[in-house]
Amino acid sequence: MLTSVALSFVLAQGNPVDVIVQKHLEKGLLGVGVAVVKDGKVVHLKTYGKGSTPNHDGHYRLASITKQFTAGVIVRLVREKKFAYEDTLGKLMPDTPTDWHPVTIRQLLTHTSGIPSYTNSKKFAFVMQKAVNPDGIWQLVRDEKMDFAPGTRYSYNNTAYALLGCLIERTTKKDYYSALEAYLLRPAGMRSTGSERRFKVVESFGENGKPSFQMNMDWPYSAGALVTTLADMTQWDIALRGTRLFTTAEKELMFNPDPTTVKLKEPYGFGWHPKYENGKIYSYAHEGGIPGFSTMIDRAVDGTTVIVLANHEHRSRSILSNEVIEHFYPKPIPPMTVDTMPELTAKHRQMFVNLLKGSVNESDFSNEFLKQVPVSVLISSSKQFAEMGELGDFVLIKSEGDKDVRRSYRLMLGETKMTLNIAVQGGLIVGMTIR
Repeated sequence: MLTSVALSFVLAQGNPVDVIVQKHLEKGLLGVGVAVVKDGKVVHLKTYGKGSTPNHDGHYRLASITKQFTAGVIVRLVREKKFAYEDTLGKLMPDTPTDWHPVTIRQLLTHTSGIPSYTNSKKFAFVMQKAVNPDGIWQLVRDEKMDFAPGTRYSYNNTAYALLGCLIERTTKKDYYSALEAYLLRPAGMRSTGSERRFKVVESFGENGKPSFQMNMDWPYSAGALVTTLADMTQWDIALRGTRLFTTAEKELMFNPDPTTVKLKEPYGFGWHPKYENGKIYSYAHEGGIPGFSTMIDRAVDGTTVIVLANHEHRSRSILSNEVIEHFYPKPIPPMTVDTMPELTAKHRQMFVNLLKGSVNESDFSNEFLKQVPVSVLISSSKQFAEMGELGDFVLIKSEGDKDVRRSYRLMLGETKMTLNIAVQGGLIVGMTIR
């Protein structure tokens, strides 16, 4: 114990990022790479644990961070007037199912299309280790019903981004990776990013710490198949700071939440999630998860970017990223909120305590919520939070409404700050997120 404390103290004198990462390695994270860019200059770049390389140049699967690259090519093609954001699938890809034809390019980009996501299909488990061509990906769900009418809801959607990849290929007459290289990778100086057929990734591990499940990387395609290095991802961040790839107006469109997603209370841009503190955007981020890898890019508005590429399916990637970015850009302390309903706060705290103990009082939730998020899912999801440590502070930081309310709590799990958002209707929880 004394040795561990002494080591942490020594590291703290040299590099605080090392201290943060070491804590997560001690808690079970097997391998990770972390880079920090400050105002366009790389101030930290290092790989740790299993899969670490002497030059920190190993390749990692980007997973869903791939989506911002796919969206970026779409933005460039719109600039060239190849198509417009309001053009429909019926116009651009008439071989898609008729029910999909009203869906616009903007709705594909912002997860508001209503098209079934192929990764949610029951058929996916039976084909994910087989080869597939790009059109075969969306054709897996062509006979399934729409999840909702286009533009009426938000639902994270991998089929949408596979369709965008197919559109890129049909428009440019190039395969997806060649189009990506021409429009983004080469201009950004990203020479080590592309297909897994070209670059071999580092050893990777599943959630249980054993070698990761093998899937055919044809399937993630333009929704999640890119592989890259830490150094290349710093080049991506640096390129995004200027106008080498995108105009200022284009970046505003990509990063800031689309109006429809704001209305639906699920803010999302084109491959980017805005993150808020005290009602203001604090950073623009996206995470990814794929067999063997967990990833995060977080670009704070002060000019700090943190990139986390873990070769382990582990919960800590977003927590680690938050801790590193807060070191360089501390989050503002939220203003004190007068709690006019302390009994509701106490009820929500007890609900969360129950979750941490692996139990659920179903009477706390609406029937509709439990249909969407069954008790078994609530309990399994809460396990990762229980492992962070004891629940400490549980403080109301925001409250809206009188009867039907939306409340935000700042809480501490061990040493980790979390924000719990709860929506209540008729006294019952109808929505809940934790970050």
